[in-house]
Amino acid sequence: MADDIFQESFLRFVKTAPAGMNEYQQKSYLYKIAVRFFIDVKRKMKVEQDYLLRHDFKEEKSHNLFLPMDMEKMFNLLKPQERTLMWLAYAEGYSHKEISDILDIKEKNIKVQLFRIREKFAGILKEKGYSKETHP
Repeated sequence: MADDIFQESFLRFVKTAPAGMNEYQQKSYLYKIAVRFFIDVKRKMKVEQDYLLRHDFKEEKSHNLFLPMDMEKMFNLLKPQERTLMWLAYAEGYSHKEISDILDIKEKNIKVQLFRIREKFAGILKEKGYSKETHP
């Protein structure tokens, strides 16, 4: 799926990118295309997933199958900008400077925002019963 998103995003970038963009603008523009395309793909997948859960899922299956869906639901409780920042910083491993360039946010704000988002997400996890005390 990642390869498909990459390829489609790049094709859309080549077709629609305005001329005269510098490297950072191109990177930011490509990232925006990829995020929007990814959201579209996830929406389609959610419709399919909801259908399968309603019609094909048997209760006898392991409770662990729900964990990825539960985590995704909790992650989706964050605002889109918060999810993007967390993804870029922790999943993709971008530096604060790189995130600043991609999202066009001041670099000094990235660190503060990430701290607040981590605290918010920790609160969400604790509220849902996922904490160090309950899950060593």
